[in-house]
Amino acid sequence: MLRLSKKYVISDVGLRKICISMDIPLPRAGHWMKLQVGKAVAQPKLSANYSGKTEVKLELREEGKEYYTGKHADIKKIKDDIVKYVGDIIDIPDRLNTKEPLILAAKASLAKKNTNWNYKGIIHTEVNVLDIKVSEVNVKRALIFMDCFIKILRLRGHDIQVQFRDTYAIIDNERVKICCREKCKSVKITDSRWDSRELHATGVLSFKCGTYDAKEWVDGKKLIEEQIPDIIAKMELRIKELHKSQEETRIYFAKLKAEEDRIKEIELNKERELEKFKALLKESKRWKNVKLLREYIDYLEQKNKKGKLSEDEFLKWLKWAKKKADWYDPHIEEFDDLLCDVDRNTLLNKKQKNY
Repeated sequence: MLRLSKKYVISDVGLRKICISMDIPLPRAGHWMKLQVGKAVAQPKLSANYSGKTEVKLELREEGKEYYTGKHADIKKIKDDIVKYVGDIIDIPDRLNTKEPLILAAKASLAKKNTNWNYKGIIHTEVNVLDIKVSEVNVKRALIFMDCFIKILRLRGHDIQVQFRDTYAIIDNERVKICCREKCKSVKITDSRWDSRELHATGVLSFKCGTYDAKEWVDGKKLIEEQIPDIIAKMELRIKELHKSQEETRIYFAKLKAEEDRIKEIELNKERELEKFKALLKESKRWKNVKLLREYIDYLEQKNKKGKLSEDEFLKWLKWAKKKADWYDPHIEEFDDLLCDVDRNTLLNKKQKNY
């Protein structure tokens, strides 16, 4: 994989992913070492069931030419785009010549030489001003750097915001915390009573973005002024990755909710179906009871089984019984003043409390 990645414009990881996606067997650990010492190795055959694409085009590497793959290619593309469109701003000036209010406010604040007790030689800006902490000799450098950074950031369609003690770059509606610092080193201070440590300025400037997963750029082979395109490119890419991750999360939870809603709907339909069946069963039982009831009434009427009742009382009772059968019949359910609060299925008073 490594040898092939050096021959073609692809990383060994990218090549491995292609092989896995195309169901191509890969050498196991120790495969090439066994071949070198003459040991036999098993070579699996290609899958007979594979039905995907069967061709991959790879570009040969040209000697002396730099190639970028994956995330590095994305960063390179953004950096090239920045260099192409921002023009002369990339060339850092020797003098601070700006009308930017944020830079002028930071310059005025640093002129007051606000210091921190445990940072020797470091001065910092006040609240609601750009977050800058540097030694007095690096004030000019830090201001020129931040001025160029803000100009390029805005040319890229972004903005900057200061809120109390924090400074934020606004990229695609996302806030990224930023600050310009001078690196410090810990120096041991020997005292007659006890030893202590102080942080002393080193002259090395750094630029940091982010909070928990902060990324830092430091003076090295390139000064941070020369790294501005790289800084902005990586910040933009990080926001793109964040948005991509957020969209994937949104889609995942949308699918999860859709599945939950589907299951809930199924359960609700089951409950509705069961309630309908119970209602049908109750009606059938009532119908059966009504049928039995009518047969009994007819029998009494035909056989004139009036018992101790007179003829008029018996006829009145028959009328009453037939009316009650009509009230109880699930297909008639005639209104009855005295039984209006009675549940026909349970024959219990609806207003009666069940203990």
